[in-house]
Amino acid sequence: MSQGFRKVIALFSLMLCPTLGFAQDSEPNKRALISDFNGEEAVGVFHIYEANPLNMEQGVRVELVDEDALGKPGGKALKIDYDVDSWQRSQIVIWFTLAEKDFSSYDTLHLSLKGQGPGGFRGNLPVRFVDSGNRAAPYVLSGIKGDWKHFQIPLKRFPRIGDWSSVKEFEIVIDDMNAIPKVGTLLVDEIYVSKDKSR
Repeated sequence: MSQGFRKVIALFSLMLCPTLGFAQDSEPNKRALISDFNGEEAVGVFHIYEANPLNMEQGVRVELVDEDALGKPGGKALKIDYDVDSWQRSQIVIWFTLAEKDFSSYDTLHLSLKGQGPGGFRGNLPVRFVDSGNRAAPYVLSGIKGDWKHFQIPLKRFPRIGDWSSVKEFEIVIDDMNAIPKVGTLLVDEIYVSKDKSR
């Protein structure tokens, strides 16, 4: 299964990793879009990393599906089928290259998440920003449901980012320490930063 997953990763990365610019929001003073998965201009540069690519017991498959966290007609979400059930340390990182974007005028991260399948997603999900000095600042989300749930995380909860004027990456981490179940499906949508928690 993992071999098949990795083949899909390569294809998906080629489709979503042309030289696309960071998405421009229609209200630049209120929010900056990281991705809503509804068009090429909103996806940006997207990658997947596996902690140990030789570990054949882990794998991931991603695709855009016809499901939107806000119920927008024709809207898409990112579906992540993951497998981190392994005797070795297993970690999958999905990250968005932000090209050292200036987030200094914003104060809140937003994203929508949904577990899918029997039992949904009952574990914890670390998300993190990486600044231009390669300092990673994680925050662990919990309470993901079987229906869409909108999360709002103040950027001050990422204290290792000392300079928000040059943000390099945003990352979603699925690993064997936090994921319950260790083989499952997670949907992601509407990732952006805003000022004063405005949606």
